[in-house]
Amino acid sequence: MTQAPEGGAREAAARLGQDTADLVRAEVERRRDDLMATVWRSSTALALFGGAAGCGLLAVAMGEVAVLRGLEKVMPRGRAALVLTTFHVASAVGLALAGRRAMERAGAAAQAALDKTSDDVRSARDEAASAGPDLPI
Repeated sequence: MTQAPEGGAREAAARLGQDTADLVRAEVERRRDDLMATVWRSSTALALFGGAAGCGLLAVAMGEVAVLRGLEKVMPRGRAALVLTTFHVASAVGLALAGRRAMERAGAAAQAALDKTSDDVRSARDEAASAGPDLPI
């Protein structure tokens, strides 16, 4: 029965460590690419929403003119403008609060994804470290 030289075991352990490190790097790269693709899709969606918001703003402006003209028939012009302004301020506050809640949820989801990736990398590093003392990490 022949024994493998001691250097052969070290070389195998070093190759295993290098392969593990390469796999970890590839996984980190894949996650980064996935994240960048998500950001790109999100930016396109945001641009489309921006265009829709511009069109919606024009429609609201025309509607506001119509409502203001209608209110001016039953109350003085200044009071009609005050009523519409109050409505717009209340709407702005409600939308801002809803937007803040949505951003908090998005931030929590992004943090969870980052934590998962960090945990995966840490686990892979720990597994590689426990495989042998001479592994490049």
